Amino acid sequence: MNRSLRTPSVLLALAALSAAPLARAQQPADPLARANALFDEGKQLQKDGKIAEACERYLESYRLSPRGGTLLNAGLCHEQEGKLLVARRELRDALALAKRDGRSDREPVAADHLAAVEAKLSWARIVPPKNAEASAVEVRVDDAPIPREDWARVPLMPGPHVVMASARGFKNREAKLTIAPGAPQSPTVQLEPFEAIGGEANGAVGAVGNKGPGPAAGIVKPTPHADGGHANPWKVVALVTGIVGAAASLGMGAWALERKGVVRDHCDPEKRCDDTGDSAVSTGRALVIGSTVALGVSAVGFGAWFFIPSRVGATTGQSTGITFHGTF
Repeated sequence: MNRSLRTPSVLLALAALSAAPLARAQQPADPLARANALFDEGKQLQKDGKIAEACERYLESYRLSPRGGTLLNAGLCHEQEGKLLVARRELRDALALAKRDGRSDREPVAADHLAAVEAKLSWARIVPPKNAEASAVEVRVDDAPIPREDWARVPLMPGPHVVMASARGFKNREAKLTIAPGAPQSPTVQLEPFEAIGGEANGAVGAVGNKGPGPAAGIVKPTPHADGGHANPWKVVALVTGIVGAAASLGMGAWALERKGVVRDHCDPEKRCDDTGDSAVSTGRALVIGSTVALGVSAVGFGAWFFIPSRVGATTGQSTGITFHGTF
């Protein structure tokens, strides 16, 4: 490299290295002092109209020093930012802390703003399948589990939502609804009766009937050829494995992208999420892993299909199994 070009680069690198310790030295070393400084920065940014940045400062301050006043300001900030579900959670927690600590100055502020936030939200009433015992059913909204005591009043922001009920041994029931922007709505979501896996739709949850043994599934019968050989069933199995693995990988990948959008809507920049956001993060991670595994299974399936011979020659004797020859 030309010396004239290398010299400025070296000088810039040295300048950056010398500036980093100086910048760190200017920040308070004490966590409480740093928390106070971040809180003050948040207040100033909020006054300047930089709401998103202000909320980040409050959250970082609360992380360093969890205090009710900081959490209350974070809730007020997120209310102003329009992240109502996050604001509701923070204001509820701030109200509980104010009551616990006897802060009569903070309690009415938190209560009033919590009521204002909740008045802007829509509230859905979830009615589980009629043939279900409530204790045996799990209800999720946008993949976030909803406690049974909250089914009658689930807060929702404007936009599309998916309500799903599940019970062991039964097919999931799903309903979709869209909350339009504007005035809050109070929709009722009635989920259809459960249908037993492989059964009818009218049985009660937990009463899956036994239909008795049926024909065995998944058996591939060999097709005879004129030369006494037959089609190799393992080649078909390998092809199906490759196709199913690829489809599963694509499906889980698409679902993971959709979960990423939910995380973006329900989590703040400090990665603090409401219940829907936390569930989406967990589901998204699992989907990424599942998609990768399914892709590997698909690759193995297609590779085996390519190398497995199309036909298996006839064998003498009465054996009906498949014999593998070779040395190991």
